[in-house]
Amino acid sequence: MLQMHQISYDVRPGLPLFAGASLQLNPRDRVALVGPNGAGKTTLLRILAGELEPDTGRVIRRSGLRLTYLPQEPPRLAGLSAGQRMRAELARCLLSDADVVLLDEPTNHLDSAAREWLERLILRSEAAMVVVSHDRGFINRIATRTAELRRGSLRLFEGNYDRYLSQRELVERQQWQRYETSQRRAA
Repeated sequence: MLQMHQISYDVRPGLPLFAGASLQLNPRDRVALVGPNGAGKTTLLRILAGELEPDTGRVIRRSGLRLTYLPQEPPRLAGLSAGQRMRAELARCLLSDADVVLLDEPTNHLDSAAREWLERLILRSEAAMVVVSHDRGFINRIATRTAELRRGSLRLFEGNYDRYLSQRELVERQQWQRYETSQRRAA
């Protein structure tokens, strides 16, 4: 459906926000995009949405692909609260005929009932999704894969947030063991 191949984006020339990022999005994928603030999650969503161009690499979209994007801050609608605006925009995105839905912090301004409604819509949707959220419980319930954007790199893990944490811990432990082994050999 949508493929991102070796994407790089520079904050300014010579200062990459991230580099070499690749992702393939298949039907019904629900990818949680996680990472620290400032890592480039919103920028990556904007590149996938076609709002920004990468400095290197390319985004390949299937012919006729229908994509919708919900930014962190939906446009103001007269007389509606932030929560009402968010629910209206979420309904627009999730009830559209889009093949790919990109959601940036969709749980912001939502109460628990609205979050449950959102989870049900996401789980029933046929669309592929990339979702940025700091709500770990929400990610655990909806994600089929987790993409971590950290220190300028994008790494993919199968499963929800808890599974990602255990996989990341294993990878880091293995890297540390390789480092210690190389230090012993050097000594």
